[in-house]
Amino acid sequence: MRSERTLKNHSSGAITEPMKTSKLSFRAPVFAKRLALTLGLVVALVGSTTSHAASATWNGITDATWSNNTNWSTSPAPGFGDTATFSNAGNNNTNIDLALGVTISNIVVDTSSAAAYTIGIGAAGSQTLTLQISGGITVNSTVTKPQLVNASVSLGTNAAAGNYFLADNSGQLLTVAGGISGASGGTAGAMNLFVGGSGSMTFSGNIANGGATTLGLTKVGTGTLTLSGNDNAIGGANSSIVVSNGTLNLSGTFSTPAANGGNLAAATPNGTAPIGVINILPGSSVNLPGGG
Repeated sequence: MRSERTLKNHSSGAITEPMKTSKLSFRAPVFAKRLALTLGLVVALVGSTTSHAASATWNGITDATWSNNTNWSTSPAPGFGDTATFSNAGNNNTNIDLALGVTISNIVVDTSSAAAYTIGIGAAGSQTLTLQISGGITVNSTVTKPQLVNASVSLGTNAAAGNYFLADNSGQLLTVAGGISGASGGTAGAMNLFVGGSGSMTFSGNIANGGATTLGLTKVGTGTLTLSGNDNAIGGANSSIVVSNGTLNLSGTFSTPAANGGNLAAATPNGTAPIGVINILPGSSVNLPGGG
C-alpha cells in the first residue's frame, strides 16, 4: 500500500466503513463488551508494577552479566517472582548480558539517573527475557534516556492464558527489538498484551502467538505505539489489535490466517472512555481475510 490513512472512531466507538486498497481490506467492529472488564484490570495492574515481589537494583559493580550477584544491590540476582530495577548509571555496564536467559516478574526503569540500558546483547532476539504471568516492563516518568529491550520477550513460562503489561510513562522511546511471543508448554490459552503509558514505544520485531491459542494486543495508554518492519504479525484464531486509547502507527505487517476472525480496531470500552487512533503508514500491509 502506498497511501497513508488515519482511522478514528465515531462516538459509538466503531469503524463502520471498510477500508480497501490493493493490500488492505477490513471492517473493524466494536469491542466494547470485550474490553469493559479487561481494562479495569489493566488500570489496577499497570499502576502497581513497581510493588511486586522482591526487589534488587542494578549497580553493575563487576560487569554487565545479569546472573552475577555482585552486580545487584542484594543477592542473589533477581529472577522468578522478583522485580529488577534500573535506576542509576550502572557503572557504565549498561548492555545487559542475559546469557542463557532470564525469567522475571517485572522490570522497572526509574529516576533521572537511569542510564540508557539495553536488555540483551548480540543480534536482536538472540537472548531471551521471560516475563511471568501478570508481569511486565515499566519505564517511569522520571527517566530521561531511551531504553532498549534487545532480547526476545517470551510471555509466560508456559502457554497458559494470562495478561502481560508494557508501559512507558517517560518522554523517551522504549524499543522492543527482539520480538514478542507466547511461551509453549502446558495447557494453551489466550494471552493478552496491554501497552500503556503516556510515552512512545516501538516494536520492531515479530509478534506471534507462539504456543498460546491467541495473542491479543490492546493499546490502553495515551502514548504512541509503532509497529515497524515487515514482519509484525499477530496470527491465530481471533487474535486482534485493539486501540482503545492513544495512537497506533502501523508501518509493518498485520496478518491473520484466513477464516480465523482476527481484527484491527480503534475502539472504546464504554461511552465515555477515550477512543484510539490507527495510522496505516505508507509501505505497510494489513491482511484480515477472516475479520468481521
